[in-house]
Formats: sequence, structure tokens, C-alpha cells
Amino acid sequence: MSKKIFLVDDDEIHSFILETYTKKVSDGFSVEKFINAEKALNALRAIAETKNEFPNFIFIDLDMPVMNGFEFLEVYDREFYPQFPDVNLYFLSSSMNENEEKTILKSPAVISFINKPISLDTYKKCLEEKIQKMKSVQ
Repeated sequence: MSKKIFLVDDDEIHSFILETYTKKVSDGFSVEKFINAEKALNALRAIAETKNEFPNFIFIDLDMPVMNGFEFLEVYDREFYPQFPDVNLYFLSSSMNENEEKTILKSPAVISFINKPISLDTYKKCLEEKIQKMKSVQ
């Protein structure tokens, strides 16, 4: 069973912090970091084509150059969610906008919309429930 987290954020410092959190709170998860959503989508396409296991979690920043989180979600919902509904998708933003949050949360793929910077406790809570389910399946 895959134990993989995708971090999609143009803020490399924030990605580094989440990677460090992952090492503290998860048991053996690998982390793949992407500086833009387009690169993350290309990686997901490659995984889907080769029938490899999809990430368990995707944490993605809403506001990024090249392709923003809304554009990512539109493609994700169309191309990946029907095949991989068990991926936990979290959106992150440093500017909480109620309208953006409502729009993002309309997608069945999205678990939560989280304000940046994300604390260790919040990150841990995001991972805990799914990790417990994964352990019970093993």
C-alpha cells in the first residue's frame, strides 16, 4: 500500500516545513514536492498511466503561478477523482476568502480548506484519521 504525500506549493519554505512535519508525525510516508500545480498534475497522470499507487494525501496551495488551485481542482475532479476517490485533498491559503473556500469545498475531492501557515497539530489531525484506517487494513 502506498504511503505518499504530494505537497504542491510555490513557497518552498512552507513545503519544507510540511515535509519536516511529515517526518515527525507519520510512519514512513514519502513526500513529493512540486512548485506548481501543472507539474503535480503531470506526475499524477504518469502514476495513473503506469497503474502505480496514487498519493494518499495532496496538500495544495490555492494561489500559485502557472496554474492556480482552482485550475488544478477543475482538472483533478475531471481526470482523477472518479478513479481515485480515496485521496485526501487539502487546500491551503494564506488569505482566507470565504467565497474561495465555499467554491473549493463544493468539490467532493476536497477534505478541507486550511489557513497557512499550517501548524503541526493541524497537519497531524489531517493525517491521523487516514493513517489509522490504513493501519487497520494492513
